[in-house]
Amino acid sequence: MAWWNQPEGAVTPTVTLRRLAAWLAERGHSYDIDLSEGLVRFSVAGLDHVLMVVDRRILAVRAHHQLPGAAELSRVRAVAQEVSSGRLIPALYTEVDDAGVGLCAEALANIGAGLDGAQLAGTMDFILEGIDGALREVMGLLDAHAASQSDVGPNVEPDAEVKSDGSGGSMIAPVDADGGSGVETTDTPEPLLVP
Repeated sequence: MAWWNQPEGAVTPTVTLRRLAAWLAERGHSYDIDLSEGLVRFSVAGLDHVLMVVDRRILAVRAHHQLPGAAELSRVRAVAQEVSSGRLIPALYTEVDDAGVGLCAEALANIGAGLDGAQLAGTMDFILEGIDGALREVMGLLDAHAASQSDVGPNVEPDAEVKSDGSGGSMIAPVDADGGSGVETTDTPEPLLVP
């Protein structure tokens, strides 16, 4: 029942780490609750998650996936930005440490007024599905890019080159079979008019 339909004086239950752990247990997930650090850890389908309640008002859900050792940081960041720009949640970012590049996702929800059982389930399902979908989309795009690079081979010319148009701008032109782009530029900043 929505909070505005609650009888006067009824209180919506506070979201606590123990309630979050119970919610995970109801769904068959194993977890580790650390009350001293204020978090619940669990893993689902290769993604490590952390749940936190911040100042009794914010539910923070973070997920992490360690990418293979050869992951190119600039490519991972570009793909994560592309995927993130089309979604409401989660925020996507990278972490780099001795293990390599990690792909991370984070979503926050306001829980200050508390959540009843149905609200908690709906909130958690929405956040976890959003995180899972975003991370899997990024990993799929990275895998597709890696597969296309391995199909091409290391000694193949690029499919496009960047050419200056002389005015400080640039354009991307496809490379033809002879290695040229088939595009010529002029040094004049204005269009050339031919009578």
